[in-house]
Amino acid sequence: MDSYFRDSFIDKRITLLENILDYTRGSGIKNKDFWTLKKSDVRFSIGETEFNVRIPFIFGGESEEIIEEALEELLSLIKGRFEPSVVYDSRGGIMISVLDESVKLQPKGYRLGNEFSTRIEYNAAQLTLFSDSLIDAGIISSWLSPKLHGKKFVNEIARIYKKAIDEEIRFGGTEKTSLLTHFAVAKILSEKKEFIKKINIAGTSYEKLERSISIFFYALITSIIQGIFQKYQGKQLSYDIKKIEYLLLGSTTPFFVLGIKNALLASEINPYNLSLKIITKLDSTYSAAAKKSISLSDLISKMTNLIIEDKMLMGNILEFYSISKFRDDILDYLVLYDDQREETDVLLAQVAYDEKVLSSLRDNQKMASMLESGLQKLKVRYHSDIDRVRKIEQISNHLKMYRRWGGGRMLSSGREGEKFKISEVLKRYVAYRIDLGYDTYITTSINVLENKKNELPLKELIRSYDEGRLYRISADHKLSLVKVEGRNEAHLFVDLKGFTRRTRKSGSLAMAEFLKLEFFIPIIEAAKTYYLKVGKDPSLGLDLNNLLGDAVTFSGNILALFELAKEIRTISSKYQKKLIERYPEYDEKGQRDKLMLRYKAELNKIAENSKAIVGAIIELNEIVDVKKGMSPREMMNAQLNLFNKNIEAHVHALGEISAKIKNTSSDDVKLGLVEDEEILRGKLAFINKEKEGLKLEVKKQRLDKRSMEFYKEICQDEIVQIRRLKEMLAAISKKKRELIQSYYERLGEIVDFGMNTGLYISYGEVMELIDLRDNVWGDVKVSIADKINEAARGAARSKNIKKRVDRFVERCSFEMNNQNLIYPFNVIIGTNYSIIQPIDEEPTFYGNETDYILDFTDRVFSEEGDEKKAGSRFSDWEKEKEQINRTVVSSSVDIYNLGEALSGDALRAFVRESRGKLYFFEKRVLIGELNEKFWKFFAFDGTEIQFIFGIEDKKDRVNVEMFRYTGSIDYVGTSKKELTDVYELLRTDSLFYHFIMDNHFNAWYEDSKLKDEQSKGIARL
Repeated sequence: MDSYFRDSFIDKRITLLENILDYTRGSGIKNKDFWTLKKSDVRFSIGETEFNVRIPFIFGGESEEIIEEALEELLSLIKGRFEPSVVYDSRGGIMISVLDESVKLQPKGYRLGNEFSTRIEYNAAQLTLFSDSLIDAGIISSWLSPKLHGKKFVNEIARIYKKAIDEEIRFGGTEKTSLLTHFAVAKILSEKKEFIKKINIAGTSYEKLERSISIFFYALITSIIQGIFQKYQGKQLSYDIKKIEYLLLGSTTPFFVLGIKNALLASEINPYNLSLKIITKLDSTYSAAAKKSISLSDLISKMTNLIIEDKMLMGNILEFYSISKFRDDILDYLVLYDDQREETDVLLAQVAYDEKVLSSLRDNQKMASMLESGLQKLKVRYHSDIDRVRKIEQISNHLKMYRRWGGGRMLSSGREGEKFKISEVLKRYVAYRIDLGYDTYITTSINVLENKKNELPLKELIRSYDEGRLYRISADHKLSLVKVEGRNEAHLFVDLKGFTRRTRKSGSLAMAEFLKLEFFIPIIEAAKTYYLKVGKDPSLGLDLNNLLGDAVTFSGNILALFELAKEIRTISSKYQKKLIERYPEYDEKGQRDKLMLRYKAELNKIAENSKAIVGAIIELNEIVDVKKGMSPREMMNAQLNLFNKNIEAHVHALGEISAKIKNTSSDDVKLGLVEDEEILRGKLAFINKEKEGLKLEVKKQRLDKRSMEFYKEICQDEIVQIRRLKEMLAAISKKKRELIQSYYERLGEIVDFGMNTGLYISYGEVMELIDLRDNVWGDVKVSIADKINEAARGAARSKNIKKRVDRFVERCSFEMNNQNLIYPFNVIIGTNYSIIQPIDEEPTFYGNETDYILDFTDRVFSEEGDEKKAGSRFSDWEKEKEQINRTVVSSSVDIYNLGEALSGDALRAFVRESRGKLYFFEKRVLIGELNEKFWKFFAFDGTEIQFIFGIEDKKDRVNVEMFRYTGSIDYVGTSKKELTDVYELLRTDSLFYHFIMDNHFNAWYEDSKLKDEQSKGIARL
């Protein structure tokens, strides 16, 4: 088997570069403009012209901390490899320990085994091993171990890139967000590498160490970006991401984070598998061919022809190819099979990674003999592994030819073979030259970015980000740049849920009076506390916009509306208690309990009926099976016996009726008995007829042969009964589905019984007030603001989403045998699905497709009780749904809000205005990391919760505002052209709030304060 990795990697690189050249030519873009970040490419920059652009940025979340930890641990592992007896216990000039009990440095080796659990990790390790001699597979696998930060580094960087790409797509390509992020990553990695200067490792210079770390980062970034774009393959997107892919992969070169550029080729073990000597020999040929070439393939072809004309140069190229091929074949073998406990594998690694050892191999008889002997032993030991033996033979042949002829005549071939070898070397050279040329532009753009973390105090950085003057690169959900335009204010919309139902049930007058006294007046009185406006400045207080039949809206200062929102929550709670006292039927819990009891009773009844029918079907099937197991003669005799028994029973019954007729004197009774006699005689005649028919059928079918027609005839009664029972079972299943659907519909309606409000705070442009004067209607005021529309939509309540959540909670309750489980949150964002049926276009097709969908869902829910079958059905659905025309099924993201929600912009404004009073920090936590009590209280279908805490730490108490990231939604009907982040303000009296405070908050709070002290607070910006 020939070596494959290097050739494949270089081929893909040349193809990528060729595609990029075609793209830029087709788009009329100059190379310099394609790779350069200009003022017009970003939403914010400092500098008035394209020549003095500066882009300020920081890394937010925990990204920078993870990068630092990962780099320090990598250096620590390298140091541990070269100085195994030294133990370090602090940072700075002294490294942390890698030899203590918690961290185990894997033995030196080059085989990539199962410890590289993802394709990204494997590809990065493989590219590193083929490009650098310092970092081995043992170091990389140790770095990726759970106790170190390697995996966190890979996952964090991957999320950063994925977020940037998604954000650029969301903005419609108006900004090179992903390229800006890419260059910011290069900048931060280069800055963090300065730490290398503090490290002394025996036998390793700074230049070599910096080169190795840079190549490793290059391999990681390349593999991460490739992995991300592989996930986009096959997806239908409204945005062409090819340009993003070309920019990111094209600019990720071995020079990407390399500080000392010319150190890359200091060793022939490098990403391009080239030497300085061969590059120097090819430079003039490249210059001559490049002027007349129209593509990279044409360039390589022209260079090949020129080299063939120069016999000396051709000989040098062929010799270099042979030696590099020898080395690559060894590396391919080591990556798959290396075991450094084997003397032969150790020697192979020395030959591949040490140029001096490779050079001396030809003259060092002892070493060569030892290697040849070792390879032969490996062949014998692994004779059954065909691929491994083939690789060993290939290395052996290389070794023999190298010892005999040197590099000049290794792998000798004909004219076409020589052209192929020359072209393979030229591919590496062309990739190197183009990458080196592009690096000039790329480095210029990287230098445009300015990391402001250590230049400005924390408050100034926060203010700059909040005001849209600072890019924040992170893996979390926050925008990389907040775009602030004009003067803004907050808008609160509170919607009273179930108003229409209560009005219809209790009467308009009674409900209106109750609502006025217990809801509107208390809210208006509470709002007066915050009415502090002076002149036309809206930042000092709030205004009442509108009072509707079941809603009220305010606009003004974010802090004022935030406090008012909490008071409205208290008012709503008091109103709910009074409402239940006056109207007990509005007790939501009581109604739910009653509904649940009725539902369970009906469900049990259906289950019993289903069980009985299934049992009858099983018995009938057993009878059919028994009959089918008989011979025709046995079956005929059994059936005739059955007929005879029935005839005997009917004759006996006729005798009894005849006796009763003779003995009765009542004409009416006698008339009834005569009618019964007539019926019995009819049945008897029918049985006799069936008996004779059976005899005729048997004669026709011949008793010496088994006939399916015969069996069907004999089993006809059972077959008819089974079919009838199955129809009954289908009817019961349909009744069960209708019961379940009815239950969840009524469950969703119960939320209207109590006093429920949906409250939402948005943030944006100041409202416009229209004053109307009319001689009939008097003075009329109309408040208009796009963000009021957003707030109204954010206070909505999608019943479909609530039904699905209720159903999920009920299922969890049944599975865990815990009827006290609750969903922990009041604001839920989810996806609604609907079926679109066009009025005129292709009604037959759409009707068939719709019927198919409904039929499939019926089949799925009919097997709801059988998890295995239901799971299989849903698996089938994933496969079959691709056959359904996508225009038939429509999906949309919607909100269910019976709590207090606010937009991401509103939360940022609140944080900005409250920093002088509150301390804020973020926390992302996996559900599995929460205290195990969580599952005793809650049913939750997510995998992660993202919190933002605001703490007012007083001497006598600690007040904590707790926000949860709910999701993102596109509010249809507003002018906003992008998704809106939504947060829920968790109620301080909720069970989930107390759960977090009791089990986790203190530890998270202390950890955040400690990290802020170490990182100046910017890690949690």
